[in-house]
Parts: sequence; C-alpha cells; structure tokens
Amino acid sequence: MQLLQRPRTTRDGFSLVDVCVALAILAVALGTLVGTIFWSMRLDEASDETAIASQSLRGMLESFNAMSIGEVYASYNADPNDDPLPGHDYKADLVVDDPLLVVGKKHGPVVSIEFPADAEAQLAANKLPITMRLEWEGAAGTRTVEMSTLLRNP
Repeated sequence: MQLLQRPRTTRDGFSLVDVCVALAILAVALGTLVGTIFWSMRLDEASDETAIASQSLRGMLESFNAMSIGEVYASYNADPNDDPLPGHDYKADLVVDDPLLVVGKKHGPVVSIEFPADAEAQLAANKLPITMRLEWEGAAGTRTVEMSTLLRNP
C-alpha cells in the first residue's frame, strides 16, 4: 500500500509572524493573570484587616453593655467634667493593638465614639444610641469600619 502525499506548499506550518502573534497574545494573557493574582492577595489582606477591625469594635461595644448607659455617656462624651474618674482619659482606653492594623503603618488605628445630639433626652428614656468608628491605614489605603447600636440599662 502506497501512501498518497500531497504536494508541499509555502503555507505548510507556522510562519515567524504567526508565532510572534501567538506569543504576544500569551504574554498579555499571562500578565493579566499574574496581575489578578496579586490584586486578589491584596484584597485578601484588606479583608483580614476589616474582619479584625469589626471584631475589635464589637468587643468594645460589648464591654459597654457591662456598664450603665449613664456611665458610658459620662465617660466618652466631650465633657471631661462629668467623667466618673476625673483626670482619667477614657478615650485612650479605646485601643486596638492588633499587629495587622498597626505594624508598618503611619499611625495606629483611631477609635471615635459619637452620641446623638439629643443624648440627654435619650438617657432620660433609658436608651442610648451610640456609633463607633475605627479608622486605620491599611493595605488598600485609609479604611474605616463603623458600627452602631442602642444601649439600654437592664
């Protein structure tokens, strides 16, 4: 049995231009893939930071539940004259010392507490809305987590 061979032409195989175009497309695709992997690693770090910040704020809010709402308001409002312990800096006690939020950053996390404008009236009604905000310099720039709750006396 004899094999039939077709005649050779100049179109057989790939030309140098075909190979260069294929390599350019492959390089762009691999560059995009590598960039996506690095971006996802950065987002993973930002997600970890947000989880730690949320957990820290939740812990602080839970510690406020152990105090009376009048004591919380007197301790953390803008008026230092009504503090339960005069001279004590209560806002300095609101520290987040997790290494992921502190190490290598410009400054550590900053916790702020906000009360409503009518906080005195809310206290009289035996409730206190409170908003806590944690701001830090993270992997994706300046980041903020905010939580609000309504404190009540038991």
